[in-house]
Amino acid sequence: MTQTDQDQALRELQNILLSEQEEALRLLRNRIADLESRTTDVAEVLPQALNRAAPSGLSSALTGPIAASLRRVARRERKMLAEVMFPVMMPAIRRAVLETLRAWVKTVNQVIDHSFSIRGMSWRWQALRTGVPFSEIVLKHTLIYRVEQVFLIHRELGLLLAHQFHPDVVTRDSNAVSAMLTAIQDFMHDSFDASGETELASVDVGALTLWVEHDEFAYLACAIRGVPPESLRSAMRDLLDNVLNAFGSQIRSFSGDTKDLDGVELLMEEALDSMGAESQPGSLTPYLLAVLAMVLLGWVGLRTYRMFTDRSSHVAHVTQVLRKEPGYLVQSVEISDGSMMVRGLKDPLARPLNEVLGHDDVSGDFKPFMSLDSAMVTERLRQWLEVPDTVDMELTPKLITFRGAAPAEWLASLHQSRASDRLGYSLNADQVYLQDEWLASLRALELPERVQLLDEGHLSGQISWQEWLDLKPHLAELNPPPETFHALMVDEWQQIEDLRQQIDGVFMSFESDTRPSEDVEVKANAIQKVMHLAQTLNLSVTVEVSPFTDGLGSERFNLGLQQRRAQLAIEKLTSHGIPNTVFEIVPTQITSINERNEDLRRVDLTVKVDELALDLEQP
Repeated sequence: MTQTDQDQALRELQNILLSEQEEALRLLRNRIADLESRTTDVAEVLPQALNRAAPSGLSSALTGPIAASLRRVARRERKMLAEVMFPVMMPAIRRAVLETLRAWVKTVNQVIDHSFSIRGMSWRWQALRTGVPFSEIVLKHTLIYRVEQVFLIHRELGLLLAHQFHPDVVTRDSNAVSAMLTAIQDFMHDSFDASGETELASVDVGALTLWVEHDEFAYLACAIRGVPPESLRSAMRDLLDNVLNAFGSQIRSFSGDTKDLDGVELLMEEALDSMGAESQPGSLTPYLLAVLAMVLLGWVGLRTYRMFTDRSSHVAHVTQVLRKEPGYLVQSVEISDGSMMVRGLKDPLARPLNEVLGHDDVSGDFKPFMSLDSAMVTERLRQWLEVPDTVDMELTPKLITFRGAAPAEWLASLHQSRASDRLGYSLNADQVYLQDEWLASLRALELPERVQLLDEGHLSGQISWQEWLDLKPHLAELNPPPETFHALMVDEWQQIEDLRQQIDGVFMSFESDTRPSEDVEVKANAIQKVMHLAQTLNLSVTVEVSPFTDGLGSERFNLGLQQRRAQLAIEKLTSHGIPNTVFEIVPTQITSINERNEDLRRVDLTVKVDELALDLEQP
């Protein structure tokens, strides 16, 4: 037999012995290469694999993909996500709103109940004294409660998982409490709520109240003595969430052995210590009532005293003002029904009462009389003698002196009226000049080109200071009234006003500390011109230097910075020939704005010049 025949025989023997294994291997390779086939295989074993997987490892592996999927759905399919979450979230939202409304109604009832009682009045005084709202004071004193026991119960099994209580509370069978709550819950579902969505929230047991907070795997029950606030439910919810976060997996797989829950009682004990308000409402003792009565009487007495003193001071003020006012003689000042009435005598020429007092709160009942006050007598004589407005009248004992310009007709009537015999006064009209003659004398003067004489005898227009000095002696010979030349505008004074507008305001601005950022030559030249013009007019000049800072830093630092900036500004101006004696530093108020403000980093200048008054008697 040849070698070829031997190989052929060997292959036939292999086919006979290994044909089934080769076929199985081929099918296995095809199945591995086929993606759809592999997917089907994984789907068949995935439930069993998830059940056998370790809970901690599986949750860690699925957290990332599930979170990414939820974020993608929240961005792209918000409507679908809202439809899915609605059945879960809506009952919780309704419950939260209902609990809030219940708490609000309860608070309103408590405030109303205590508003007008003796205790309520003491609480109102406490609210007024401390500035705390009255409703918060009521809640502080009325919500007296204590959480005596806390039960953690398995929801599905109804078994007690943990129990904590106050040291001075006598406890009985805590398992009976969990059994009772489970029985009540089952009875409520069987009898009233077939869907099982409604949860037991509270149970009243004598002086105790049981509040219950539910979750998917457990619920928390608190035995409370007193009147708890609605905020306690939030504390219970937080405690239940903390317990489930720490022991959720142990509670879900609870088999009856509480050793797996070591540490939960410590967590509940810490929460129990933070729950409750154990202060007891105090009672108003007779001593306290007496003190309150004395305080009330003192307050009423103080108010009465202040009202009386205010009324007395008001009466004294009105009386003092009217006694100083010419033409009034006060007999009495009375206050009735909150209004003040002044009775007495009033000269018809006196000013109205509301004008004298500055308000209309006081009414008057006056009878007319003729006051002998010099102002009233002078005004009455002016009216009776028909003295023109251009004539001044001075009243001295037994002598009436007239000064000014008057028409010839009035002077003639004054001499012909024999008024001195009828009045008992001597009349002196030697200083009264005829208005027509005086106007003629004014017209005869050689007035400067820019000065005009108006028909009523007033001079108007522009005049230089030298022209005024030349005109003044001629005017003095005519002895005109001051209003004759007060309308004249002096050129030098007008130039000073224009220069002041250029100077007043920001002089130097500072970018930081005391480094100036502007040139000072222009304003220095303007100040020199003002000083020269003021010297011509015999007027004094003062330049006020007002430094500013933006308030950054301490007050002491800013005061020093103001002084340095003011001195720097003065040095800049004195270097241009301005004497140091004309400057006056005027500190400004430091306003702390806690930020950089370039507008406040500056020095302002204000030029003060004596007022110019044209006077014939001035040398």
